[in-house]
Formats: sequence, C-alpha cells, structure tokens
Amino acid sequence: IITHGGEFGQFESTFFSIPFATPELRDVDGDGIEDRTKNVIPPLILSSSGAPAECANEFGLHLETDDYGVETTWELRELSETGKYDDGKIVASGGPY
Repeated sequence: IITHGGEFGQFESTFFSIPFATPELRDVDGDGIEDRTKNVIPPLILSSSGAPAECANEFGLHLETDDYGVETTWELRELSETGKYDDGKIVASGGPY
C-alpha cells in the first residue's frame, strides 16, 4: 500500500480502505472453540422468529496492537460466583493478531 502527496513532517495519518471478508468459523467438534484459532465463539441467541435476540448488555472493544500483534490476545469473562472475573467463564476471546 502506497500513499503519495502530503507534507510528511513529524506526523501524518493516511486512511486506507482494504476489502476484507470475514472467514467462516469452523467448530467441527461443537465445543464452542474455533478449531483453527482456539478462540471462544460467543453463542448467538435467537428469538422465536429465528432473528438474533436483543441483548440486555452491551460490550465494545477497541484494540490497538503494537508491532507485536502476535503476542496480543483478549478474553471476555463472566463474573464468577467468587465475585471475580479472573476465574469467570470465558464467553468470547480473540487473537493473536
């Protein structure tokens, strides 16, 4: 990817639009863990009509990696019975990047 023009002083940003197709998830054994990446696949809850159900909770994640994205992973956990997140059930995960 190449950009041209600009002043290229101390700092400059250029935004690129790169086509991306999300790969199909693969979970052959049905354990809820993606077979290739070992990430936890969050369950999709459907309403009686078959459409995704509304969720009472929202979650957003903005993750910026450094030059070592391969060392970056994340986990989203439920609050455990002990009142801690570190031993709660993992409901979604991602990485490495």
